[in-house]
Amino acid sequence: MWKLVVGFIVFAGLALYLLMTGGDIDMSGEKHGLLNAHVVVTV
Repeated sequence: MWKLVVGFIVFAGLALYLLMTGGDIDMSGEKHGLLNAHVVVTV
């Protein structure tokens, strides 16, 4: 049982490390507004 807990802690630490060093990752959720509007331009 203790191996499962240690494995989870190691996996969570690795995931946090990869998320923190991964660059520009936005974890704030869905955005609304003009800056994030998907504009389709047809010519």
